[in-house]
Amino acid sequence: MPQPDASKARRSLTEGSIVGALVRLSIPIVMANILATAYQMTDTFWVGRLSAEAVAAVTLCFPINFLMIAIGAGLPIAGSVLIAQFKGRGEERQMNHVAGQTLLMVLGVSIVLTAFGYWLSEPIIRLMSNDPAVIPDAVRFLQITFIGFVFVFGFFVYQSLTRGLGVVMVPMLIVAVTVLLNFVLDPLFIFGWGPFPRWGLLGRNGHAMHTGARGRDRLCPALQRPARTATCLRDFRPDLPLLDKTIRLGIPASVEQSMRAMALFV
Repeated sequence: MPQPDASKARRSLTEGSIVGALVRLSIPIVMANILATAYQMTDTFWVGRLSAEAVAAVTLCFPINFLMIAIGAGLPIAGSVLIAQFKGRGEERQMNHVAGQTLLMVLGVSIVLTAFGYWLSEPIIRLMSNDPAVIPDAVRFLQITFIGFVFVFGFFVYQSLTRGLGVVMVPMLIVAVTVLLNFVLDPLFIFGWGPFPRWGLLGRNGHAMHTGARGRDRLCPALQRPARTATCLRDFRPDLPLLDKTIRLGIPASVEQSMRAMALFV
């Protein structure tokens, strides 16, 4: 007896109550945003056991961190919009293409921002503080933070594109797992418990986590069939008209979110 397609068996968001669909979409997104705030609480909890200067260093870096997150979360919105449009039309090939071009654009921007941010970390910190006891740790902390944004921006792309498909539970679960890992790994690297090295304040950013999710809505199903892998890889070749469209759609959203972060920075 043939098995029903899982994607068809799942309840469509275009069927049934609109309010019910909105609730099913919004609750995991709200929960993911709430869980994301736990990062700062966790860091403050553990770093506060080092020294007042360490807490000051983290606090100085928070507005820049918040600004970069706002930029990274805003840029993939264009991909989310386009993915949703092509999903509605049933055009899987175009969905894959948009996913590849969105990832290409955002990672390109993240690399540029990381390079400039790492280079300008000390001038930025000195602009915000003249305390010699805080500046060195704050600069090193910010430099490591900038390096990590390449990976953070990559997750933002995944999160935004899956939301465009109507898949919101998997990104929320990923955030929940990383928050838990952050709480466990922070003290191991900050204080050097057991076999782990003691990195002090830098231990807050010293651990790396690679988290993956494989759901029923894959943006590049061709990767599962080696004979068609080249088709999927072509989606990562620069498509200038589409890149121009995603940039024009993504920059206003990114700027809108960044304004709140800029206010906090000021």
